[in-house]
Amino acid sequence: MNKSEMLNRAKANLDDLIEESAFFRVFLNSAGDFSPIDDDLCDYDNSDLHLYAGASRCCLVDDNDDEWVVKFDYWSPNGESACEREVEIYEAAEHASLNQYFSEVVYLGEYYKKFYSFSHDDFEDIFTNVYNAEDFDNWITDHPDAEEDTRYEFTCSLYAYRRAEQRVIAWNSSAADRKRANSISSPLLSRNINVAIAFINEYGWNEYVRFSEFGDEWEINDIHTGNIGTIDEHMVLIDYAGYHYDE
Repeated sequence: MNKSEMLNRAKANLDDLIEESAFFRVFLNSAGDFSPIDDDLCDYDNSDLHLYAGASRCCLVDDNDDEWVVKFDYWSPNGESACEREVEIYEAAEHASLNQYFSEVVYLGEYYKKFYSFSHDDFEDIFTNVYNAEDFDNWITDHPDAEEDTRYEFTCSLYAYRRAEQRVIAWNSSAADRKRANSISSPLLSRNINVAIAFINEYGWNEYVRFSEFGDEWEINDIHTGNIGTIDEHMVLIDYAGYHYDE
């Protein structure tokens, strides 16, 4: 599938989600005001589409595509696109011959959609700090006459990432392994030292040093087990923009 085909497919998938899911429409028109549950936002029966939300962006997974997933920022709390930052990091990693340690990212194009949804004010008393499909459904049941009569516009940049499998990280590291991993500064130590140890075991000490110097230069952080995956049976970072919202 070429870039144009991936973009058109991603746009069509998002169109379907917006048209079919009132819950997703509410999510988009109030993005950034609540913290989304880290789960499927649009879990349809017999659907091949799955949308997962993190702190500031979504990942669209199409079961019919085993090579790529699509990500987009739904909120940029510091004005910076996490996906755009990862494009820059990946390109720099290519120049440094370190890109094999990152999930490849490709900018696809822009997405724009107009739609009607419920007013955001309707849900301020329901979603106190997280989105919750059960509360949403209960509100719909309790307000049978509610109408989606507020017009919204949503635009975002779409990015394709190589699809990765979940990576299982061993937790039974030795004191010697932990001491060695901790002997230098590394972004792989930011959340879980066992991630750093797994990297050393797979790629060796010299590559750990090279990667760590590169990661520190780019201020990569927030590397936990959920941000690690496997592509072609090798460990890679799948979410590496870092967490810089307080800067």
